[in-house]
This record gives sequence, C-alpha cells and structure tokens, in this order.
Amino acid sequence: LALLDEYVTVSNTNVHLRAGARRASRVLVPDPPEWRWMAAGDESPWFPGCRIYRQEVNGDWEGAFARLAGDLLGSSGP
Repeated sequence: LALLDEYVTVSNTNVHLRAGARRASRVLVPDPPEWRWMAAGDESPWFPGCRIYRQEVNGDWEGAFARLAGDLLGSSGP
C-alpha cells in the first residue's frame, strides 16, 4: 500500500495502513458517515491528506463517483 501512487477505497483498515505510511487515499464515505469521517468536509482530522468523497443521499453514489473521477482526471499527468 505504501508503494501505490493512487489509492481509492471505502472506509477500511487499508486507510489506516496508508495513513501510517504517510500516504494519502481517496475514500468513498456513505451517508450517514461513521464518526471518523465527520458529518461534513473533504478531510478527516485523523487521516491527513485523505480526500473524502461523500454520498449526498444514502444509496446514491453518482455524485461521489463524479467528483472522484473529476479529481482523478485532473491529477493525471500528460
């Protein structure tokens, strides 16, 4: 996990491992979120550098996936 350039996941143990290796992750968070992901915002104080992509409505991932895709396309090299 420490060797990957990008890592997209749901909230799980791998986020903890990446954070321990001081590597960022992109985390898909359902609605309602677990406490560690707070109620709002793009980052968690417990996982610095981890970008959060939240469901706006329980069960609807379309917006979160669209934001994730936009960020991934924007961060890709030439």
